[in-house]
Amino acid sequence: MITQVKDFISGIVSNVRTTTFVTGKVSSSAWESGAPFYFHGTPLEINVLLGQVPSSKNKYPAIFLFEPILMNENNDITQVVGASPKLQIYFMHDWASQEQWTTGDHYTNIIDDMDELKREFIKKLKANKYVKKITDYSTVRHAKWGLFFNDQGYKNQVFNDQLSGVELEITLDIKRIIDGCDLFE
Repeated sequence: MITQVKDFISGIVSNVRTTTFVTGKVSSSAWESGAPFYFHGTPLEINVLLGQVPSSKNKYPAIFLFEPILMNENNDITQVVGASPKLQIYFMHDWASQEQWTTGDHYTNIIDDMDELKREFIKKLKANKYVKKITDYSTVRHAKWGLFFNDQGYKNQVFNDQLSGVELEITLDIKRIIDGCDLFE
């Protein structure tokens, strides 16, 4: 089932990639970075993958699906919902060479655009016939994303690249029958 969830999310991201382009500002000039890239795995695995891509233009903006995925599964064949994965997804962009930015600059130049990308992703999820009604989810906006310590703020970067953006935690109720196939048989 986990493989199907990764493939399912990949399909949603592909749909977002073909319809959504991200624009923003860096050093007071406009930029258009195009469709977001998609990476999934543990944070360590994603960091290794990102390190293998030489140019930030070929990896950002990015959507990260973190694993492992907590999956509630339902084996009752009379129920419509077959699985409810709890997903941790990040919509991020790099801010390399912008050390002078304030938190407000991160919002203006990156976070607001990544929040729009997150909203487009949720719209695609809501329009998907295999996802039951989405009513709530959690969002965290990260300026200079890193490991957070309550008494000190962000300390260490999560990845080698300097990133800001939006975190989405969402639990999806996915119907048990997709394309005529019961996922649990």
